[in-house]
Amino acid sequence: MSPHEMCLRLALSPYPQRVPEVRDKVRARLTAWGIADQHDVLSVVGELAANAVEHARDGGPIRVRVTLVEGAVQIAVEDGCPQLRPTPREAGEDAERGRGLALVAALSRSWGCQSWGGRKTVWASISVPGRADAVPQASPAAA
Repeated sequence: MSPHEMCLRLALSPYPQRVPEVRDKVRARLTAWGIADQHDVLSVVGELAANAVEHARDGGPIRVRVTLVEGAVQIAVEDGCPQLRPTPREAGEDAERGRGLALVAALSRSWGCQSWGGRKTVWASISVPGRADAVPQASPAAA
């Protein structure tokens, strides 16, 4: 597989109805990469895309990049609101919201956030066993 085929890049407008479309396209690419256990990747990409749509609605287009590299899938979601940094919080027992970043942290081997040039990238790296044949990539957050 060429390095180009090991990376999926998507741009979307900041509307909630676009998040399922992102998950569908990522699911198709994971299948093409031969990744059977897709739950963690799809959960994380959905959460990060939904957060960008909700919290960075006025920041222009959202960019999603999913890359297969050295036994992991790296997800990077970029938006135009660098001042809104993701902060995990404890959700109350009855809270309907507030668990997303805890889910990202639990499912990812690492995750973080970088701001640069008026943009912000929230990234996560998720292990995918049996896929150590991927081409190495410099940084999960580099756009």
